[in-house]
Amino acid sequence: MQNHTGRGLPIPLAKRVLRHMLMGLAHAHKRGVVHTAQFVNQPVTNYITPLDLRAPESILQGPWDEKVDIWIFGCLIFEFLTSATLFTLKSDECRPEEFVLYQMMVFTGERFSADQLRESDIEVALSFFDPSTTFLRKLPKLYRQHIKDFVKTYGTTTEQERQGAAALIERCLRLNSRDRPSAEDLLDDPWLNSQATKRSDLANDQYFHGDRQENMHTQRRSRANGWITSPS
Repeated sequence: MQNHTGRGLPIPLAKRVLRHMLMGLAHAHKRGVVHTAQFVNQPVTNYITPLDLRAPESILQGPWDEKVDIWIFGCLIFEFLTSATLFTLKSDECRPEEFVLYQMMVFTGERFSADQLRESDIEVALSFFDPSTTFLRKLPKLYRQHIKDFVKTYGTTTEQERQGAAALIERCLRLNSRDRPSAEDLLDDPWLNSQATKRSDLANDQYFHGDRQENMHTQRRSRANGWITSPS
């Protein structure tokens, strides 16, 4: 996940990779397929993704659809830009799933609704939440802030780029899957379609392309000299 600087991917490269991911997701979703390689009408399981990428409806074992991919996509944006995972799994105060649910509410500034909990597996939901308040039964110490503030702690680019990335992550990380946009809608996101605003980002991108172009030229020279045989 890291580039040659030891940080996240260069911004221009990250945007291109993310756009290609969205195009693939949009194509798959139109055909009723989610990235977990399962069809949306298969039985519910809470193991369709790793816990640190798992959407809330998956943890609560409620009905899920292609919007789980949008949640995962939002988590991966953060990883691409920072080389760090958004969610921490270890806690001395509660179970990993409970800790992730807590972080979801902290990062998004949202709360789980009573309707959302009723749509989930009732035994699972009650194991995490107090039904009278929809609060988690165990509340760990507050240690992180809203996603906008958290992205700022990884100050590897300009404020404009951080704000744009945080806004896109926010669009993806909505607790209620109905509030998340489709992959096709996200393709029009202004941050994904904007140019890099920092010289070092552009330099990193040129480094990547320059290295790739040099490899291509080397292969052409090798073929011309008979060192590499083209497949027949």
